[in-house]
Amino acid sequence: MKMKTNCLKKIISLGMTMALMVGSFALSGCAKKAKAMIKPNKEIDSVLSDLKAKTEDSKYHLQGEVSSYDGKTMMYMSFHDEMKTFVSELCNMKYEITDDWNPTKITYPVYHFYLEAFDTTIEQATTEEQKNAQYTHWCAFWSNGYLVTSDGDAWKCKFDLDAVTKDVEPLLDFGPNTDTMLAYKRMSALWKDRWYKENMQTLDEYITRTFDGESMTVSKADGWNAVVTSRNYEEITVEVKNENVPELCSGEYFGPVFVKIDNEWYCVPSDVSNNPDGVYHDIGIIVPQGGTQTITNWRGYLPNGEYAVFVDCAKDTGVFEYVLAEFVV
Repeated sequence: MKMKTNCLKKIISLGMTMALMVGSFALSGCAKKAKAMIKPNKEIDSVLSDLKAKTEDSKYHLQGEVSSYDGKTMMYMSFHDEMKTFVSELCNMKYEITDDWNPTKITYPVYHFYLEAFDTTIEQATTEEQKNAQYTHWCAFWSNGYLVTSDGDAWKCKFDLDAVTKDVEPLLDFGPNTDTMLAYKRMSALWKDRWYKENMQTLDEYITRTFDGESMTVSKADGWNAVVTSRNYEEITVEVKNENVPELCSGEYFGPVFVKIDNEWYCVPSDVSNNPDGVYHDIGIIVPQGGTQTITNWRGYLPNGEYAVFVDCAKDTGVFEYVLAEFVV
């Protein structure tokens, strides 16, 4: 009887071991399956294939920009005819979607891409389908083995700047200016609804850089104010009120949005999904004493938090003043 009991224990023990092994294999398989099921916001192969097709169609006007940034100096180049070769090189590269990237993994150099194709045969696009057919743009940057797109996807990718830019004119030195690297500035500051303040300018840094001319001074608003009157996913509307300034010069464009992190204001980089090249109109408008000026600008997505719009105006004395129009998301 004792012998039978020992045999039974061995059988039970063996069965449990096999069950654990099967479970382990099953979990391992699930992990691999889960990793393989990461879904990008946009498939990079289809985006690049679409761009490549347009580079081979004579009705499209093509242009592109490539920048490299070593943490101190930005090297910049723009091109037109070479875009076809450049896109072909990008299409030949291997991309693997990943969810293990965040802005802390950025190392220098950073390479920034902005490519666009415009259908010159469409005079005025009215429908969404026509707009998509008329204009295509793509923004992304590469750093430390990752290609990060303005669509919010990160791809593992080996990158050789010499190979993909071999037909482009030599790089030009643009000093410390990184304003054209919009995708890099946006995605390095905001990822998965988290702000990374180490990659953002403080309010004081922004003011120093923006108003750095010897004849320009800036201070907080005196005699006028600005408030946010409405906001949705795409736009922010600000009303400038001239309370008792003889002549106040405003415009059609207000400054950047700031987000409060650890009780300090940090400049929010522009959302590149609607305005990838950062171009905007800013026509000066005189706001008379007692008058108001309403300004509506596109700003894009903002996660929950405390924000403020930087609004600056000029007085007839030549002095710039600013106010932070605060709002909450």
